[in-house]
Amino acid sequence: SWELTSFEVPVTPQFITEDGSKFTDDQFVIEWANFQGAGSYELTENGKLIYAGQDTNFSINGRADGEYTYGLRAIMDTGTTIDGKVNNFAVCIFFRIQIV
Repeated sequence: SWELTSFEVPVTPQFITEDGSKFTDDQFVIEWANFQGAGSYELTENGKLIYAGQDTNFSINGRADGEYTYGLRAIMDTGTTIDGKVNNFAVCIFFRIQIV
């Protein structure tokens, strides 16, 4: 039988949406894992705050083609902040034209 002797607990907030993801729709969701002790989160897009709250996901709508950089910050119950890793995502929308 196996016995769990240790495991790694993240020391910074972590995105669930993988770094380098490519979205082919102008609507997508950025998700992150619950971070122990965090009362809320802040999500930035290209350095600009786009979400602040307790949810662990945020819907993105109407983005043009391009690359976007998202940052995540946990606001701890104590008031301190912990910055997570920055992730890069690409939006590439393809339009299909049907000839009748």
